[in-house]
Amino acid sequence: MTTVTPSTGYEGVPAVRKPSLLRIAGLTVLAVVVLLGAWTAMAQGLTRFGPERPGPASALAYAKSCDEVGPISRGGFGYYWMCTAEVDTYVSGKYDELKTIRFGLNELTPADIGKAVKVTGSKGKYRRDVERQVPLWAFAPIVLVVVGAVLWAHHARQRRFRRPAKPRGVEAAIASTVCVRPLGTPGESKFGDHVIFPNDWSRAKFWRVTGTVWAVAAVSGAVSFALPAGDPQQATRALALVGSLAPLWVIGVTPRWLGKAVHRTELTVSRINGICWQRHNQLGFMLSWNDIAEVRLVTLTDGDLTLRVVDIYPVDPDRRPDLQAIWELGAELGQRNLPPVRGAHRIPEALSDAAADKLRVAMTSVFPERFSEYAAQVS
Repeated sequence: MTTVTPSTGYEGVPAVRKPSLLRIAGLTVLAVVVLLGAWTAMAQGLTRFGPERPGPASALAYAKSCDEVGPISRGGFGYYWMCTAEVDTYVSGKYDELKTIRFGLNELTPADIGKAVKVTGSKGKYRRDVERQVPLWAFAPIVLVVVGAVLWAHHARQRRFRRPAKPRGVEAAIASTVCVRPLGTPGESKFGDHVIFPNDWSRAKFWRVTGTVWAVAAVSGAVSFALPAGDPQQATRALALVGSLAPLWVIGVTPRWLGKAVHRTELTVSRINGICWQRHNQLGFMLSWNDIAEVRLVTLTDGDLTLRVVDIYPVDPDRRPDLQAIWELGAELGQRNLPPVRGAHRIPEALSDAAADKLRVAMTSVFPERFSEYAAQVS
């Protein structure tokens, strides 16, 4: 592990801000447009049909009526034909009565009305019997969206942790500091290394997000029963199905699972090695217990905003000059710049409530005599 190598005076400070509703709405609209664009490109590729396949027909379709769907449909942006036809499978040598089938995007068009069109399929799912060669450009937008999202997330995180060391705004005062947990308060005993992810979700947050998705899925499922059979009903039921599986895929976007070891920030409390903070497998430090006098968890509140920071007070401040980048860091709460803590190394990232709970368990089971907790109001 390399130690901290500052490029701008420090490598980010703990920060909690109010979410910008306008920014959230803008990013949501942008994400929907980008996804629909990629979906459109893929649909355009999948609806490009080649020549009819040679050989006898397994079934024939007689188009009766066609509806034009768009400008937004299961094919993304654009207009497509969806036709209803009677399918005769008697030509395959098996007796079957005519089935009325609604075909997918551009499988049949108004030009096919009054004609016998070779189709293939079974159990109510039929499509035109033609050569299908999906072009590579149909999948390129999906790949570009995934790669672009990863690069954007990486750039945003790097920019967040590379800020110039200049005070921003008026410094706020910290008042009403209260010791919540004095040194030496023991807790439950848990052995081994304790790995803490600063942005980890609590169980309550996980189920709040999952419950919101479930609510949308329930509404979508209820709406699907009120819609007539066809494209809108299938779309709403597909949305309901994806939403009902929320506990499975929401896990994938939580900090504990997203990115895995080399891409996420970790704070490790070890009975043997001490405390280790590591970010992106490139930036971090390790302090042995011989170098640590106190580990302090401080909860700062300002109205409805809460910021949790970790301050490590060394035995000898001059012993580790390589940690100057995180010496006496301040913090950002809302739009205000908080003053730095004197004589301590501050972990340059805020902790969620779940991460704070895990730090309490780790410290009170490893070295409770070196762990304290304080709460303070920002004025």
